Amino acid sequence: MKRLGTLLLATATICSLTLSGCGGGSSDSSSGGNEASSAKSKTDTTSISYALPDGLMGAENNNIYVAGSTISTKGYGVGIYEPLAVMNSVNPTQPTTPWLAEEFTWAPDYKSVELKARSGVNWSDGEAFSAEDIEYTLQMFIDHPEFDKVKMPLENVTRDGDTVTATFTESMFTRQEQLLHKVIVPKHIWSEIDDLANWNNPDPIGTGPYVLESFTPQTATLVRNDGYWNGELAADTLYFMAYNDNNAVATGLANGEVDCSQIFIPNVQSVYLDKDPENFNYVVQAQMNIDALFLNVTTKPFDDVNFRRALNMVADRNMHSEIAREGIVPPLESITGIPTPVGESYIAPDFVGKQYDVDVEGARKLLEESGYTWDGDALVDPDGEPVVFSMTATQGWSDYVTGLSLIADQAQKLGADAKVVTMDYDTWEEDVRRGNFQATFYWTKSGLTPFNIYNPIMGAEFLEPIGESASFNFGRYDNPEVQGLLNTYATSSDEAERVAAMNRVEEIFVEDVPAIAIGTRPSIGSYSTRNFVGWPTLEDPYASADLITVTGILVLNALEPANS
Repeated sequence: MKRLGTLLLATATICSLTLSGCGGGSSDSSSGGNEASSAKSKTDTTSISYALPDGLMGAENNNIYVAGSTISTKGYGVGIYEPLAVMNSVNPTQPTTPWLAEEFTWAPDYKSVELKARSGVNWSDGEAFSAEDIEYTLQMFIDHPEFDKVKMPLENVTRDGDTVTATFTESMFTRQEQLLHKVIVPKHIWSEIDDLANWNNPDPIGTGPYVLESFTPQTATLVRNDGYWNGELAADTLYFMAYNDNNAVATGLANGEVDCSQIFIPNVQSVYLDKDPENFNYVVQAQMNIDALFLNVTTKPFDDVNFRRALNMVADRNMHSEIAREGIVPPLESITGIPTPVGESYIAPDFVGKQYDVDVEGARKLLEESGYTWDGDALVDPDGEPVVFSMTATQGWSDYVTGLSLIADQAQKLGADAKVVTMDYDTWEEDVRRGNFQATFYWTKSGLTPFNIYNPIMGAEFLEPIGESASFNFGRYDNPEVQGLLNTYATSSDEAERVAAMNRVEEIFVEDVPAIAIGTRPSIGSYSTRNFVGWPTLEDPYASADLITVTGILVLNALEPANS
């Protein structure tokens, strides 16, 4: 962490904190795999290869702020574009690390922030980076709100010399990362483009340590940016390689073709770790995030709260942990859906010690009292129609597919006919965002409080009509009381008021079941220390062990050659 230590020592003002997918696959069995692995030889000790389990890369699009662009969904933007600062969800006690903003100061009400641009930084084309680039990028989110997937309440952006001030219509106390994790783009290039939304940015220019050398359907190759402001990094080249599914990636990791990835690996000990116990690592880092069964509450059967409650009562979280996640992650226990022990202090007094318990008899009784009947073993709803629904996932995401299969089996105990439907990643993601599903597995957000769990599930800020793309609240849950409570939690300066608001949100989540919390979602990263050392560990969680998260820039700067 020598380089990071220098940065932290150079920082005069730091605002202290006070408080992705499981891997995927392709329907094209001929893609990925062998083609991708040829990008890096096993004897190459100067590069890092990251494996992606989602099939072919797709059409090249390097516009970091266009939804679904390859540079954002495939992760290789981590080496090219850099954020204002980095918050670490796997270690909330770690101070925020300033990056392109070498100083930042939030107002007491968190409705404004001053950002001082780091000096001595150049874009990869040699042009100087300045506060004008920060100003331009933030203003872009006002002028092009479609680029801001998290919908910041950004109101105004001004600049005075090397300092940019951003003001907001609401407190950003619980949403600091929405601003600080924004990567900055070069004004001298982007401002010349007439139609940013349809521009694929063929030659991405960033401040990061690498530049894009080539792109194929199998591999995005990044090479060293010799003018990088933070000095020479350990790896000469980064390969982001496309594989068909988790199993193909696991094979690549085990045979040394792949240096790192973030996939869930079944039988990880024998499949991966035992192949090189000295150098192979599989790091599971706890965070405030969950996997949930998102329910489309606008359509049968999930428009009925009683059926949602019944399915919630038969979902077996222990089985999900033991079978779908192979005991690698702890089960979700609290009926609030808040992971413990990391979120223990946020659980409302009425729910302390109350855990999920499978209750088939109670669920069937609830359905019977709600007007459901049975035709033989088949559940029939109050309208006289059989209860049939599908649950979707991406092909090759073995933990998600298995998890949904378990829920389908559990739903059958109620007499419901539940089917698991798998598809390629792009189709699945598009369907989920547009509300074209009945139920699907998806993750919430990582953060320091349960706000980042509940808001993605219930937040009105994400509401879009069915058929239009939503960034969260895929089930279109619409409850004005919840939004008011979430707003209170995010904006109030009264701690007692904030606590009361969160307690009520938890109560509504338990009663209304807008989604079914199924499993904890720690950050998972696999990596080899054969060629590079300095990766995050459980003992030193300075960043996520998954390279393509926002903290990946910390990892790239911290790595050192293994033989140095």
